[in-house]
Amino acid sequence: MSHSGKQPQFTTDAPSPSSSVSPIYKYTCPLYSKHDDSEGRNLVVCIDGSSNRFGLRNTNVVELYSQLVKSDSQLTYYNSGVGTHARPTWRSLTYVHYWLSNKVDLLIAWNLEIVILAAYRWISENYRDGDRIYLFGFSRGAYQARAIAGMIHRVGLILPGNNEQIPFAFELYSKIEEKVPKAKGPGGKHVMANQLAETFKSTFCRPHVHVHYIGVWDTVSSVGVVRGKTLPSTTDRDHHMCYFRHALALDERRVKFLPEYVHGANTAGSHSDRIKEVWFAGSHSDVGGGNRLNEKLQSGDIPLLWMRKEAVEAGLKVKPTEVVWKMDDLQKRTFEPFTSVWGWWFLEYAPVKRVVYGAQDRHTFKPHRAKPREILPGQKIHASVLFKGNYRAKAKFWRDFDVWPELLYWNDPASHERLSKLGPLWEKDIFDASTVSSLFRDVQVHGVECFDAVDRLAFMASFEQGRIAIKHSEDWDIRLNQLVYNSDDPRVRVSATVALSELLSDIDAEFLEKAVADVLKMLQSKDDIDRIRACKALPSLVKRAAVGSEILSEKTFQRILDLVGVSETESLMVQIHASQTLSLLVGHDGHRPALTEKAAKGITALLDSEHEEILVAALRILAALVYDERAHAKALDLIPVLIKHLKQHDFYISPPVGNVICAHAIHGGFRQRLLDGERNFLALLIDMVEHRLTDIEDPAIQILRQLTIYDDVRVELIRRGLVKKLASLMKSRKQETSSGATLAMLSILPHENIRSEVCKDIVETLVNRLRHQRTSLFAAYALSHTLDHDDIRGAMFELSAPNYIVSALKQGSFSGTVENEHGKDILRRLMDNDDIRAAVFKAHTTSALCTMFRKGSSVLNDTAVDFLVIISNYPDGKDLIRGSKGAIFHSILGALDCQNWSSQKDAATVLHALFDIDHSSFVAEEFQSTILDGLPDILKLLVHDRSYRIVGGATALLALCEDETVRTRVREHADFRFIRRIYFSRDLNLEYHNSDLREEDVHKILDKLFVVMEEGTRHRGALRFPEVHPPPSRRGALANSLAMLSCLFYIPCGPATMLAGWAIDKIEPSHT
Repeated sequence: MSHSGKQPQFTTDAPSPSSSVSPIYKYTCPLYSKHDDSEGRNLVVCIDGSSNRFGLRNTNVVELYSQLVKSDSQLTYYNSGVGTHARPTWRSLTYVHYWLSNKVDLLIAWNLEIVILAAYRWISENYRDGDRIYLFGFSRGAYQARAIAGMIHRVGLILPGNNEQIPFAFELYSKIEEKVPKAKGPGGKHVMANQLAETFKSTFCRPHVHVHYIGVWDTVSSVGVVRGKTLPSTTDRDHHMCYFRHALALDERRVKFLPEYVHGANTAGSHSDRIKEVWFAGSHSDVGGGNRLNEKLQSGDIPLLWMRKEAVEAGLKVKPTEVVWKMDDLQKRTFEPFTSVWGWWFLEYAPVKRVVYGAQDRHTFKPHRAKPREILPGQKIHASVLFKGNYRAKAKFWRDFDVWPELLYWNDPASHERLSKLGPLWEKDIFDASTVSSLFRDVQVHGVECFDAVDRLAFMASFEQGRIAIKHSEDWDIRLNQLVYNSDDPRVRVSATVALSELLSDIDAEFLEKAVADVLKMLQSKDDIDRIRACKALPSLVKRAAVGSEILSEKTFQRILDLVGVSETESLMVQIHASQTLSLLVGHDGHRPALTEKAAKGITALLDSEHEEILVAALRILAALVYDERAHAKALDLIPVLIKHLKQHDFYISPPVGNVICAHAIHGGFRQRLLDGERNFLALLIDMVEHRLTDIEDPAIQILRQLTIYDDVRVELIRRGLVKKLASLMKSRKQETSSGATLAMLSILPHENIRSEVCKDIVETLVNRLRHQRTSLFAAYALSHTLDHDDIRGAMFELSAPNYIVSALKQGSFSGTVENEHGKDILRRLMDNDDIRAAVFKAHTTSALCTMFRKGSSVLNDTAVDFLVIISNYPDGKDLIRGSKGAIFHSILGALDCQNWSSQKDAATVLHALFDIDHSSFVAEEFQSTILDGLPDILKLLVHDRSYRIVGGATALLALCEDETVRTRVREHADFRFIRRIYFSRDLNLEYHNSDLREEDVHKILDKLFVVMEEGTRHRGALRFPEVHPPPSRRGALANSLAMLSCLFYIPCGPATMLAGWAIDKIEPSHT
């Protein structure tokens, strides 16, 4: 299904075309800029998932396709994907064939390549130089979209008129990196599939065609029972596309729906602004769409809106839409496939082939048993999940590298402040600013009956990001004011006033008073929707002093409390909204009336609620009323109830319980009753630390941190031996226990009487952890938070901690993330201490840096550069850089002079980083002169007879060619003139070994070098090296044979498959 034609005309009543189509950004791709052309067309391919097609339950792919502008400047194509074909009548003779074909297709995807070839053919027939290719897909359609990008990259985009060659092109593509029958070639080498593909590309295809944007929802390659071969360039690289966006499902657990990440099973793959993988709440079809009715194509699904926004920023043209997610969208329930399809459970215990994360190219046949998915380093989580009420994601952080923060309330100022402080793990850009104009247009079209659009504007206005988007819209304040003045509908007036209240610092008191009157009237309504609307409006209106006292009245409090009670309403949503609103109102800084006995009893009764949302709201209310006498008296009596809830160690309930305890602990009577010997409360906290939940912020640690500010609590901890027990738990071999105990200890260490008990013991434990690569970053994190204490620092020096910090640096440990903090920030905190920094510099730091650069690893290089930038802020750090820059340069030169193409590229990249890191920085100034002086050493590599040395020298010069001074010096050097002369006179005779790049690849690199040394180039974003094909890695002969055996017996229950899977699992680790 495709479309190309003129843009539809607009009626005179509609906005002008310029305002109705998303703007085309003057977009500059960071890669392949040679063919950047803002006037080029967009070619958009959309491929749906297995068993998905246009109908009542449309997916995000169909909905996005419906929103695309179809015009001469944007051509579009849609394919329903695998397992969905037009259904003939059951009376037809072809019906049986159709039914069998469809079922087998779902089982083994034998139509996988049909969809790929059809979309590839459409692109080849329509592509013109300068066009931008966009590929979208869901499920296996997402995998097919990525395969199309890989096919264009590896075999090229075929020229028009050669359609008969397309199946052969796919055959070549699918065999890349597999050996073909022996054939004679230059030097007697075997002809490899990638060589044939390269020749095919140069013969039949257009040059320099690349995919601009890939947007996919929950990529899977195997929806059926059989996992096939992974197609080239689908999960092992990302440099062949300008932008990649991947929405992933947090709650999918089926083995046959394991996601295909952009870097496959590699947990060290780099992510950047180009490459973004973001997790969303829900299962596979919640994230990709298709789980519920969507016949009007207006689902408002958050993953769709995120993808649309990202694509529009990359130049995609879409029609205007008024769909923007609002708070109610967060209440949508996720779909659990296991509860509806028993067959999925059978597969969880069958020996189905699947990947092993953290071990590239390794698979296992062990039963999956519905294990949760793994969130890998570099991926992000959409912040909307934190506003989803009682929600706990099923996915786990890989090796527990991070934790889930406490959930947020959408209209709580404290929540929004916490949202802004979330680390790089979180995708906080949660609104599409382009929808604002559509919402205002909807207001204009529907007039005063547009309450849904105004509701969405009010919701956006509650976020800083949403406020910025609204204020960029022309005449936004006039339009909202008109609604307040002219609307007779209280729903519209209230929402418009709420929006203005969030957007303006000064607002007409008459507006506010009228809105409050409307809201209070809605609270008395019998209509549940009106009650909920009133509850949503109050937290915004109460911020205004003109009406705050009227809202914070005894009568209003009691009315909201009545709505929470089941006697007043049987609507659970009303109870939840009312309880949450009450918790926000009592937490407001303005004057609150004293709690009546009736209200105090009502709040206490909420703690017995069976609904966790209401219980959490009640706890928040109790914490906020810490200075209310009646509330505090109730809190004293509720200590057993609080401890009971805390013991549940529930991710949702325990944190607010902790907040109540910490708040009321300010009262000595509360602490005395809490520390009663029979309760063993402090021992309970230590027990919770020992059995902590690794994926949430531990409430026990929070409580310990707050309670130990009081002398009586510290004395009790020491008297009961709990401080020493915590120190012993830090030595546990169980990572969850040791890390929890360490965090708990850090929370109480600021107090001298506690440090005196365990100082040397805990430092010894942390230094021992620092010595092992797996635990070194966490140990460094812990030590970096203790440097203010002289006794801790003294023990660190006694135990040679600075030496082990250097060892951790040399291993690249500071490239990771721990406790939502990047290793670079931990290293900066360590170096900020003068004593530690001086000791580290004495611990052979220069030698360690040289070793890191000599290994030619991107992770080590990046860590070493980060370290140089950090220490350049200190006088002694500058001295170290001056003294070591020559040795560092020659270490990088050593990485260039090796037979590993990957190491050579990484070494060239770090040269570029040091030369161009920031022209005004100390590091750049020092290394620019060193690199310029060292150019003759790089050029010496060009005059060797071994090919890999020429490759190393040429690659380094390509990385530096942006600078005119570099190009001038290189062109004038005798070695460069010599290599250029013999190359163009065809007298270049090089020695090639099996581990070297091919001769044509070496020539490709030299061709590029000679061109850029004359013309120069511009590195926008990532460095652009010529595409070459390094020799394939070797695998053990036995492992190869067993892998072939497993391919012959694809039925997962077969004994041969099980034997092969078991054997490969045993053999592969030694080859990874």
